[in-house]
Amino acid sequence: MSIRIVLLFALVTAVGCGDGAAPDVDYAHWRPLLAAELARAAVDRPDDLYKFLHQGVMGPAHAVPDAAHAIGWLQGEWSETRSLAPQHRPPLLLPLRPDGRLVRLDLVRLRQLVAGAEPAALDTLAAVFARTAQTWSRQPAQLAALWSAVKADTALWRDHFATIDLDYLDRELGDSWPAVHHSESYRARLAPHYRVVDPQLLPPAWRHE
Repeated sequence: MSIRIVLLFALVTAVGCGDGAAPDVDYAHWRPLLAAELARAAVDRPDDLYKFLHQGVMGPAHAVPDAAHAIGWLQGEWSETRSLAPQHRPPLLLPLRPDGRLVRLDLVRLRQLVAGAEPAALDTLAAVFARTAQTWSRQPAQLAALWSAVKADTALWRDHFATIDLDYLDRELGDSWPAVHHSESYRARLAPHYRVVDPQLLPPAWRHE
């Protein structure tokens, strides 16, 4: 691990990001975010709606042991974004929660923002991602309650995917609430490249872009 990564990770660790406890679990506060994701991404599979909710409640889906691991993974994905234009991308920061404490940070937008300073930006993002993954307190009971509310809210999703697909996903999930991949149609349509992070750990210039 480079000295730069060590210093950045130590800085982010000192900042902290709280215990992840959600102050408000009211489905009415989550529904507008879910509806916006369905519309923005033209979601046609329940997997992608569940993934959005899972990330908002449980935080980064893949545990990251340290910043060195995080930056190795990030550098590999970063190279895949070079052929993608920022037009028609999500915003740099896409809220995943009503309280805004977790966001998807779009890598294509970030590449445009930090042009000329990519190594330092990647180090910073890797440290923030690792810190978010290590400290966010997952709330499976909250996810279970919210997902039940989603399933019951047929007006939310009936124009996007079939009940049979939702039932199939539900059987696959069981009661362990695993992370899932984006559907093939979502990946083909949107080429998602992002990191789930606590925005309060990001540099101010990124938060106010």
